[in-house]
Amino acid sequence: MVSRNISLAFSYAAILIASLAGLAFGQPGSPELKDLYTKYQAGRTQLNSWMSNRTAFDSTKKEDLEALSNYSRFVCRGQTFRDRLSASSDPSVILLLELPDNVQKDISQTMIRAFDQPYAPSLLKNYHRTMMEEVEAVLLESKDQFVRLNATRVLPSAALAIGALKRDGKPVLDSKDQAEAYNRQIVLCKKLVESAWKGIPRDDAVLLYSLRGAREAMAGYSHTVGLRTDREKKNLVQPDLAQDMTLLNLVGEIAAQMPSWLSNATPEELEGFRSIRREAIRTLGASGRSKVGAALPALVLGRILAGDLAKDNYRLDELTDVAIGLAGMRTEESYNSDLAASLVGNFLQEFFARHAQKQGIYASFPFVYHAARLNTALQAWDEKPPSPEIKTLVGKAKAALTSLEKKQEPQFQEAELIKTLRDKKPLLLINGDEKSRIGPAQ
Repeated sequence: MVSRNISLAFSYAAILIASLAGLAFGQPGSPELKDLYTKYQAGRTQLNSWMSNRTAFDSTKKEDLEALSNYSRFVCRGQTFRDRLSASSDPSVILLLELPDNVQKDISQTMIRAFDQPYAPSLLKNYHRTMMEEVEAVLLESKDQFVRLNATRVLPSAALAIGALKRDGKPVLDSKDQAEAYNRQIVLCKKLVESAWKGIPRDDAVLLYSLRGAREAMAGYSHTVGLRTDREKKNLVQPDLAQDMTLLNLVGEIAAQMPSWLSNATPEELEGFRSIRREAIRTLGASGRSKVGAALPALVLGRILAGDLAKDNYRLDELTDVAIGLAGMRTEESYNSDLAASLVGNFLQEFFARHAQKQGIYASFPFVYHAARLNTALQAWDEKPPSPEIKTLVGKAKAALTSLEKKQEPQFQEAELIKTLRDKKPLLLINGDEKSRIGPAQ
């Protein structure tokens, strides 16, 4: 199986290079594109050699760093030349659109064979750094929305480097390098989210992929924290709290507020904003932290579920991600898990009620998909419940969600248990913080 995977990986690399061959020559008179692609091709060849462990990456070698830069530059900048190519005479122009996706394939499929090598942390660290530098350079100099979209698409893919794992399940990056890569990604995403949200310029595509870039970075970092050894945890280098706090406060605004420009929006624009808002919701949940300095991700999510779910304008997929985010918060002493569980339970009652109203051939969709995601999210509470009442609620919820996954009729009427959880402590989602009150006097 291992040899087959290696063969497939080599085949993928070969196909990628072969399919891109001739891209620079799609139209005569494009010397800049030809030069950019020629350097990319050489950088790609060198990257393949490192990823397949034929040669070792050495960050002290100027030529190795230049190879990474040449590769990253074309991935982020290649689409700026699209208007110099003729799609009718050169079909390979379409491959320019696929370059950002190749970053994800490199980290998740191809580069993984090098992760157990001594040079892996240095390769991954420098790979991520050069990608971030090239993305920022393109966005600073180009106002073309097509170009900005494709450059920003690299952000969530490159963020996978932050949470990359070796075959033994341990993080590739050490604590210091991981924090450095994480901070670099968060700083860039924060800058882009802030300007796009304020409309300077109005750039919804950049906003969407910057949120995804932040989400992947947070999810990757949060996942690896629990994989560190006890010794590593004692010497853990923490990310920049101030940058996290600023970004999460901004993301919280997007999740909780409707911007003024939506007052005259078309239905299509409204749905587009809801897709952006869903990414903001997922980013809050990906942090895994109920409180980050003055930012309160859990409170933003909690107040959404505390609203009138039957009347508020959040879509079912958005509300599902809110519930998943609350259930995925770390069970820290400051986090009122009982209140959070009551909010999730209240949403589940609404979720099953909406399912009961569905009719026709699509009666189970998208509920079956959402049920599977919710079932997975509740697993942590099921294995290590913060309280016996939560254990009971989760058991009943998972039974109902499993029935729905099997397209059977779910049974979930737990209003009394939900009320018991809500009334156990003061209605503060963050214990001791009056600003986190959830209830009629929000």
